[in-house]
Amino acid sequence: MTSAAKNSPIVWRDSATNKRYPLQDSKALSLFKAHALAEYPREAVGLIFPDDTFLPCVNLSNTPEVNFTLDPTVLIDVPEDTILMHSHPDSSAEPSVTDMVGQRDTGLLWGIVSLNQNAVMDTVIFGENLMSRELLNRPFIHGVFDCYSLIRDFYMLEMGILLADFPRQSSWWEVAKYDLYDRNFKEAGFIEMDKTGPLLRGDVLLMKVGRTTCINHGAIYLGSDCRLQEDKNNCIQAPDMILHHVCDNLSRREMLSEWQKRVVKVVRYAH
Repeated sequence: MTSAAKNSPIVWRDSATNKRYPLQDSKALSLFKAHALAEYPREAVGLIFPDDTFLPCVNLSNTPEVNFTLDPTVLIDVPEDTILMHSHPDSSAEPSVTDMVGQRDTGLLWGIVSLNQNAVMDTVIFGENLMSRELLNRPFIHGVFDCYSLIRDFYMLEMGILLADFPRQSSWWEVAKYDLYDRNFKEAGFIEMDKTGPLLRGDVLLMKVGRTTCINHGAIYLGSDCRLQEDKNNCIQAPDMILHHVCDNLSRREMLSEWQKRVVKVVRYAH
């Protein structure tokens, strides 16, 4: 997995000075990594505060090798930009569905480091109030930078609309009853359209990619004017373009014709 700390648009913001700098330059993050290595093979947990200080916390779980439990009183009155960090020993830094639910419930940014007994490999920061302003060339990190994350960020950055998020387990598309898109597009504010009808910029094309029993991919229709805010003043025009993020690829624009046969539903934001 690509390290979000090194290769993603994520930056750390010091709320006291409003200074922005790459996440890997955070002194508190370095302290947490050392703490996580010292706690291995148990999951480590701690808080990184907006002034770049670190507070190690006790993992109260009865099974600390596989999960963590935090004393909830630790989170009382913490600053808004606090990051709740924990480690994934001998596993990837991809957030689990439990992690995504926990992040949503606390309202804080969450961070995960993956490590073995010798070294930290990857770092991922995620959360509702972390909105990347770059839609193109994102690394794929499930639950953080994936096809639905791209749809949400597009709607916020390009249309000023905040869509609901839905915690999702890894490989959810292999579990028919989960069906992220088909079960939730109405709750997110979308209605189904005739897929043979004319498309509007912002329509979401729901697809089946590969061998799957359910819809497992979503793309945003851009149309012929496929400019994004990050393009600045560049004039970028091409017929029937989409914006999407395919598993294990960078997010990108492509021609709809290359994906048209995979489209099974078209939904349009109606709220």
